Amino acid sequence: MIKNETIFSVILPVYNAEHTLGQTLRCLSEQTTTNFEVCAVNDGSTDQSQQKLEQFQLESNVTVKLEEQENAGVAAARNRAVEMAKSPWLVFLDADDYWMPNKLQVLQESIQNKPQVSFWAHGMNRHSFNGNKIQEPPQTLTWKDLLIEGNSLIASSVAVNKGAFLNVHGMDEKLNFSSAEDWDCWIRLLQKGAHYGVINHVLGHYIDQPEGLSKDLVKHRSACFNVLDKFKANGSLSAEEWQKAARQKSYELARQAHKMKAFEKALSWYQDSDQSVKRKVLELLARIGLAI
Repeated sequence: MIKNETIFSVILPVYNAEHTLGQTLRCLSEQTTTNFEVCAVNDGSTDQSQQKLEQFQLESNVTVKLEEQENAGVAAARNRAVEMAKSPWLVFLDADDYWMPNKLQVLQESIQNKPQVSFWAHGMNRHSFNGNKIQEPPQTLTWKDLLIEGNSLIASSVAVNKGAFLNVHGMDEKLNFSSAEDWDCWIRLLQKGAHYGVINHVLGHYIDQPEGLSKDLVKHRSACFNVLDKFKANGSLSAEEWQKAARQKSYELARQAHKMKAFEKALSWYQDSDQSVKRKVLELLARIGLAI
């Protein structure tokens, strides 16, 4: 292993993740550098997650900070983990995802090569219930792109300078933002002038859990529209831009519902989206009950 000063704090929120947490913790043990600490917050789990975290804390060769809280949501858990963090960089990892062994080493090299960048993202292998694909982050990104075109960043691929994160006061803990709180945070980071950079490597695995927060599609849709409404209310989005963003979000969610064979939701949300030829074809497939 490469031994360096601690420059990364891994922000790990955990809620009832006993079946996936082992792989997540193992990827931290397998990192090719030990220049990190782990800041884990158990967000009121009722399974064996706490015991798994405590065992990892005992056995790990890096500093593991562990706290418990009553269930308050992933944003609150991440913010509390950041309060524990002592390193200059925050690296987000969800308890059902995992990284390649060289993730933090490659990230460190990228930071050294481009010190002006304060907000990084990299590619992820996305393992979904209907197949796998590689999800690459956009090469360039503005806050308005992210707001209007939808969230193109997987949280477990993101690293943020701690000062930049604190400058936007962390993640919004309102429960009606839950499952869209990371999207809201990334938008505010870019609005505040965080410099965005891309690592053109696939450095992790995102496990698209059907029971995940974003898979409760009605609640997720509500959270996304609450984010859009917030930025419209504060003047960041015009009425026309809000309509464009709303149509795009409806299309994204329609496709997700379609893949999950939730045909009624898919049909309704396709009808709320732009009616391009492609979308009309997808709407027709949903109408006759054919999955994509």
